[in-house]
Amino acid sequence: AGNDLRQGTITLPVIHFLNSPDVSADARTRIANIVAGDASDEVVEQTLTEIRSSGCAEQALRDAEHIILQAKNRLSIIKDSAARESFMDFADLAVHRDS
Repeated sequence: AGNDLRQGTITLPVIHFLNSPDVSADARTRIANIVAGDASDEVVEQTLTEIRSSGCAEQALRDAEHIILQAKNRLSIIKDSAARESFMDFADLAVHRDS
């Protein structure tokens, strides 16, 4: 967890966190420093803890599950087949991956 942020990639949980009205200017600065590669491991861990405890990761997962449900509903135009089942499985994997 946190590798995306360390690599400068802003993910949906971080976007939700940054859009939260309760986020301090200090937290915003720390995220900018992490993305720029100018933060210690301690600062990264502190910030990740803050993001995790904010509920933003859960919100992002709910958003992703909603989008996947919409995509799977649209697959109904494809006749019932192995290909359709593969698309459905792939959609589930996109949300529930381990890394």
